[in-house]
Amino acid sequence: MIDPPGEAKFDVDITIGLYKACGQPWGPDPENPWPDSHGENDLCCSLIGKTWDEYKQEFQEHGWWDCKELYPHNWGTYRRYETGALRARQGVEPLPHEQMVPGFNTPTMKEEVWSTVIETYHPDDALELPDWHEPPRTERSRPDLADAYPLLATTGRRIPVYFHSEHRQLPWCRELWPVPRMEINPADAERLGIEQGDWCWIETEFGKIRETADLYYGVPEGVVNLEHQWWYPEITEPGRGFQFSAVNQLISPDDGDPLCGSSNLRAYMVNVYKATAENSPYGNPCPCLEDGTEIIHDASDARLKEWLPQYDGRSE
Repeated sequence: MIDPPGEAKFDVDITIGLYKACGQPWGPDPENPWPDSHGENDLCCSLIGKTWDEYKQEFQEHGWWDCKELYPHNWGTYRRYETGALRARQGVEPLPHEQMVPGFNTPTMKEEVWSTVIETYHPDDALELPDWHEPPRTERSRPDLADAYPLLATTGRRIPVYFHSEHRQLPWCRELWPVPRMEINPADAERLGIEQGDWCWIETEFGKIRETADLYYGVPEGVVNLEHQWWYPEITEPGRGFQFSAVNQLISPDDGDPLCGSSNLRAYMVNVYKATAENSPYGNPCPCLEDGTEIIHDASDARLKEWLPQYDGRSE
């Protein structure tokens, strides 16, 4: 096991820190209102009769477990809401038959469209549930933006090589998928003078980024599908090149969900145009630093070899 680097923290530590900064206790224990993640992990592991340290040690020796083999009648099954296993709260061991009540982990035991939890704790907000509202920055809700930002953007799709922001530093992943891709309908691309693989600017009134064009008939005309969470480990400055392609820079900071705070990641208006030497910093459509250091954008880039694991002092 290794300690996480200084710029990385476990989600639980971040959340506990937010509670502490707001002066709100994390749990009911007055003697320890803000525990550390180790204690919380101990609590989670107690469900399987282990401490966090014991679990870590077993994981180092064993690796991932197959829950279908360990718990074939409960955790390792599908459609648990039909058998009652989904509502098991006492860990992952099978419950007595009389406690196996079918349903979901909601007060009504149903998959709720109308949230009874919100109705109970936020009755004013519950008056609007269930409901649908036009996203805050579309042609319908903001027709004044249509001329400057004529395309509708969506983001957050899953791709087979990466998971959210993970694995950009793995050489075999970057060889397969070196740069972010913007899916765009070929008709829109032709109209904008964009060809497959071109670096393109995507901008809103809040910021602008670059991704490469991926012509795809599966995206409707008038829509672009952006990749999210891109950063570049080969960029040595503290931001690791997040400013080049991170879609969060395009999103309004004021359009969050009033209950959970989630930002508006879908259906916002953007302008798209081809990146050229004339409209790009340092005369380079490809993202780069002031000294001309480009991001890795080709599978043959020699820097990928530097990321290979070292075994006994040799690259394998």
